Amino acid sequence: SGGGCYRDLDIWLAMPKYFLLEDTMEIVKEVEAFMETRREQYGIRILRSRVYKDEGRVELYLNEDPNMAWWYFAYQNIAAAFGHKVSGRMTMDEVAKDLDKNIPRFVGIRTRIQGIRNSDGGESNPRVSVRLKGDDIEVLAKLSVEVERRVRSLPSVVSVDTDLERGEDEVRVRVDRELAQRYGVSPRVVGRTISFALQGVS
Repeated sequence: SGGGCYRDLDIWLAMPKYFLLEDTMEIVKEVEAFMETRREQYGIRILRSRVYKDEGRVELYLNEDPNMAWWYFAYQNIAAAFGHKVSGRMTMDEVAKDLDKNIPRFVGIRTRIQGIRNSDGGESNPRVSVRLKGDDIEVLAKLSVEVERRVRSLPSVVSVDTDLERGEDEVRVRVDRELAQRYGVSPRVVGRTISFALQGVS
């Protein structure tokens, strides 16, 4: 590809335990369809997906924008200072922020955006982890919400993902697949319905 510097973004989708491989494939296809609607806007060169039973991964390889030389950045900034927006391909940060804001969200599925790299494998936008430790789960949960709120307010932050292991009781539901099939209800629909019903309930 000419040896230029390309960039990539990885979108990870953590699936619920009750999901089957075909359920994960369906979710990944919906995310891919969203990416296709933004192929030109993002400058997507390659769109590649990997599907596992409990996880899906969508990789975006973006073209290098020939207008992204230092002088073009300066031109954009000067034009913006006078109230004129210069059109062009979105920058890497703009793509990541647009994804974080507009990518399809699904109940029970955790989405995270990461993996911004240069062609030499180095991190151009390194990931930073903030760990909260303690014995009181409720306090940690409240603190994590506040930390996420403050980090999101930083202008240089692209995406924020909270991975809190909650010590709450689990509700295990085993679906009779034959009976569900007889009534035309898939286990995935049952799982999503229960997830909707339990949102916010401890």
